[in-house]
Amino acid sequence: MDQHLIMKMQFLASHLASLLLDSVGAIHFRNGVILTTENNQFLTEEACSGIRSLFSSMAAIAIYGVVNRYPLWRHLMNLVQVLFWVIIGNALRVATVIIVTDNWTDRIASGTGHEILGLLVFLFIFAMAMSTDRLLTVILRLIFPAWQDSQSMEDRYESTTDNHVSSSLLNPTPLLNSYAFGAFFVLFTGASLLSANASYARFWVDQENQAVELDRLSVPKQEHLPSQLGDWQLSKFEHTYRGEDAIQAQDSYIWTYNRGDLVALVSIDCPWSDWHNLDWCYSALGWETQPNFLVSSDEHGDQGGRVHTELTMTQDHMHGMVIFSSVDRQGEEVLPPLSYRSQTMSGFLKQVMGNMASALTFDHAAQSEIRGVSLPASTLQLFAPSGRELTDQDRKELRELFFAFRQKVLASPRYQTPQ
Repeated sequence: MDQHLIMKMQFLASHLASLLLDSVGAIHFRNGVILTTENNQFLTEEACSGIRSLFSSMAAIAIYGVVNRYPLWRHLMNLVQVLFWVIIGNALRVATVIIVTDNWTDRIASGTGHEILGLLVFLFIFAMAMSTDRLLTVILRLIFPAWQDSQSMEDRYESTTDNHVSSSLLNPTPLLNSYAFGAFFVLFTGASLLSANASYARFWVDQENQAVELDRLSVPKQEHLPSQLGDWQLSKFEHTYRGEDAIQAQDSYIWTYNRGDLVALVSIDCPWSDWHNLDWCYSALGWETQPNFLVSSDEHGDQGGRVHTELTMTQDHMHGMVIFSSVDRQGEEVLPPLSYRSQTMSGFLKQVMGNMASALTFDHAAQSEIRGVSLPASTLQLFAPSGRELTDQDRKELRELFFAFRQKVLASPRYQTPQ
């Protein structure tokens, strides 16, 4: 759900930023979350989706309401209106980065300059949210002259006489009774333990990643796949390196196969820390996707007891199909999280409670067992774009190509060499 929210906010920020660029006459082209100008190409990443501004602004406006002792309805109204300003502020930030980078300097696109811009945007959002809150007070008093916001700090100061502090300030009504305080204490303690465990887990992940870095898997090469797989003919091999700044999937090794008017790109994308949902990636690029998770490969003629995920996709006048699965460094299958595998709420809650119990015990071995992944993980992927709608026969042959590709990869030196 968190990733789904981030993806939607990425799209919204990109769309609104594109409208702002149109309004100032900046020539550009938007494809999903990618904005291309005459000079540069910009990607609205997860961190730029506005998710940080959203939660920090909601927390700030909630604290502002608590200080003013607002009633519940006023809190809810502020949380709703701050969402509007987050959307506006984040669109302004994306548009600002593009305009400044294209015309003056790229220092605002990353590093300290980008962080300062983010802080300024947060201050803008919070200032506008507080201004909207005060405007609401003025409007209510105009509509209802007898209405007084007795909970506000402003009115409490107005109610003082002869510069004496009112008794209501000296003896405020407790905000929490004993039961509510106990519940709050339990939640705070649990959150503190989980936060401490997050730091502990982060340390071990760093240690594992360093170990993986020292013991890399062998690099895929063109000759690891034949020049012909069934009726498919190899036409090109390429290696895409995304640089050290890429958090995951720094490398993609891509073989391009052709059959008639169909083109299929099969690739090894790595490294990943777990199973990765490519549905997010293609949706972010503007494709309309229909995912089918955990398809049994046996049902389509691959007798390996494995599963794969299929995406049926459309974009403007284009059609496409993606098939992917994931393996770890031993060539063992990496399954999606339980939320993809379980169709019941009870199964999902069981996973959540199990993970929390393991986290609270600070049991690294138990956490590793839950993950069940021998890093690094790699995504095996087939991507087939087409200018026409794919037939059932096309899909069948694409699956056969993917199964043959996966079989060859798992038999290659990358996974057969002793680790």
